[in-house]
Amino acid sequence: MCFLSLIACKKTTPLEAAFQCEQVTAYAELETVRDFRSLFAIPLPKSWKTGLHYSASQSSIYSADTTKQLTETTIIDIAYIHQENTFDDAFKSNIRKNTAAKDLKEIFTSELLFANKNSYVTLASGNKAGHPYQILQIFSQVNDQNFTHIKAEVYGEKAVTERFCKAITLLKKLTF
Repeated sequence: MCFLSLIACKKTTPLEAAFQCEQVTAYAELETVRDFRSLFAIPLPKSWKTGLHYSASQSSIYSADTTKQLTETTIIDIAYIHQENTFDDAFKSNIRKNTAAKDLKEIFTSELLFANKNSYVTLASGNKAGHPYQILQIFSQVNDQNFTHIKAEVYGEKAVTERFCKAITLLKKLTF
């Protein structure tokens, strides 16, 4: 399980500071992946398996290193959602209810800037598919009509913080 602290570190984003990401080995051989509608792009490792999805209500990118065991990889899922949203008390309560309904325990929540957007961040843990599981969710307000729902998922107990920090190094390069 990760231990989180809100101690700020130099040259880090608030999210990196929360995970105490100081010296992270970056992924190598990245390629920029754009969603179907070219609403956003993110650099991802070329070796990862990546899928794109779109519908009338959203456009998304899903990616993971499928050469590793589930308990050693990181899963990233980014959805650009065409819907008005505010991070008010009702929104936060709904997130807490969804977390509890999945038998997950909320570890951390915060409002912060992510990718220069007002964002609401949650980290929750529990068990999924028979493994210890943690999910980092970042909801970012893109504009009045759209928001993103970003997830980084980690199974198992090995190098959890390192995997989240490496995921954050990718996610902070997200562009709109």
